[in-house]
Amino acid sequence: MPLAFSNLVTLNIANAKRQSGEHLKLLELCYRYAYLNARQQAGLRLTDEEAQQLTALRGLFEGDSGKQRRQFRRFPMLLHAVVKTSRGWCSGQVLNMSGAGMYLALTHDVEAGATVQVRVGSPGSVEYLFTCTVIRSTTDDEGEPQGFGLSFCCVPLEMRRAA
Repeated sequence: MPLAFSNLVTLNIANAKRQSGEHLKLLELCYRYAYLNARQQAGLRLTDEEAQQLTALRGLFEGDSGKQRRQFRRFPMLLHAVVKTSRGWCSGQVLNMSGAGMYLALTHDVEAGATVQVRVGSPGSVEYLFTCTVIRSTTDDEGEPQGFGLSFCCVPLEMRRAA
């Protein structure tokens, strides 16, 4: 017996929420990896617990056996992002993330080499702020911006939990 439309909608909403939750968990792990890795690279001492976390996170994020040219695995996701460029704030979508950066769908023009701040997460609960450098841009057939490859460029600035 075919499912009623309302049941299909309910299933799709539940699937979207589950995927969103998985994407937020992956985002949290990526944030923690970027934070611990940047601290270690800056010569700051990690606690034993932090060192163990970083080792485990390296196993998740580093190396991509399917794509030998990449140092970091990419994880597809779809999360809303708010981006601060030199021209102000605009909205975009995180399409994938790795231990070194993310690909952001954004229709605003941002030059390669520019520094941007990307706020990603769940508004009203947990949001993560990454400072990134624009590495490359992609355009559509008419030359309009479609998105940007971003590299994390410092220790993540903040983790904010709404009250």
